Amino acid sequence: MEGELSNDHLQVQEKAKGRIAWDCNERSLEGFNPELGWIKIDLTKLFYIHRVYELKRRRLQEKASKKPSLRKVLAKYSRRERNRARDFIHKLTTFLSREYKGYVHGFESLEKRMFNSSRKHNREVAKSDWKTMRSFMAYKSKTMTLNPKNSSKLFKELMRAWGGFTLTGEEVNEELNELKRAPRLVNPKSYISLPKST
Repeated sequence: MEGELSNDHLQVQEKAKGRIAWDCNERSLEGFNPELGWIKIDLTKLFYIHRVYELKRRRLQEKASKKPSLRKVLAKYSRRERNRARDFIHKLTTFLSREYKGYVHGFESLEKRMFNSSRKHNREVAKSDWKTMRSFMAYKSKTMTLNPKNSSKLFKELMRAWGGFTLTGEEVNEELNELKRAPRLVNPKSYISLPKST
């Protein structure tokens, strides 16, 4: 019947361009797709937001035990930190969903119980806001969860072996004189205007 969509048409329409696997680190978000190559996103600004408010809270917490009225100020700083971090992540995930429209984004399925390193290391990792990033991407693009086992180690090994692969992810053939793949650095400064952290 004219005007109706067949199942075949819907399947073609829903077919993804490809998949991008993301690994969230302390100060960067690294992605890989065989056709696009490596994508590295600088999260230094996000780390800085958390670090600034962490230091402010630490100073206030020392005084709050003697002066209960400072608890309201502590709560205000916590809200401000959360709002600024969420604003950054919203802009970042909106950029990713538009820049890589049609791709399925794979994120690690991390849980807090997996944080078995030192307290300092766990705090540093928590500053990357991987869980918020994954939830924001879930309603802006197609996403899937990935097994996090050895993923960071695998990413590092692949980065070290970078020189032996082309832009398409195939081994370099010296006879064809193919260009070696290079990481694409996406810097948030180019598309995110953050308020001053005060």
